[in-house]
Amino acid sequence: MQLQFFISAFAFISTAVSAVALPSPSTGELGAPLVIREGGTSGCNAVPQCCQNTHSSKDKTVIQGLKIFGLDKDAEKARGGVATKCEPMEGLLDLNLLNGCKATAVCCNENKMNGLIFLGCIPITLNL
Repeated sequence: MQLQFFISAFAFISTAVSAVALPSPSTGELGAPLVIREGGTSGCNAVPQCCQNTHSSKDKTVIQGLKIFGLDKDAEKARGGVATKCEPMEGLLDLNLLNGCKATAVCCNENKMNGLIFLGCIPITLNL
């Protein structure tokens, strides 16, 4: 008797949860078409970084600094900003991630100078 009650209760709860999880039917037209966001079409295929300094790649002072390292042409090709003093945010239990990255969380497509300078950086928002 108890087993039958448990099975019935489980079936009822499972059905209720499944019904709530289903998407609601659409009454209108499909949503707006997808658009390319500013910063390029490439996704973040690198580990997000928590960076102390982020700059526009169009800033003249930044361009002059990048010229010293011969990276000014690379920065032009890599859409997005320039970041320095970065630490990787790896894994779900990373302290930077849990602390909300007290600097700027970015996704960078190019790592230069052994991690000293990151190019093609786009700010990201972490929603926990």
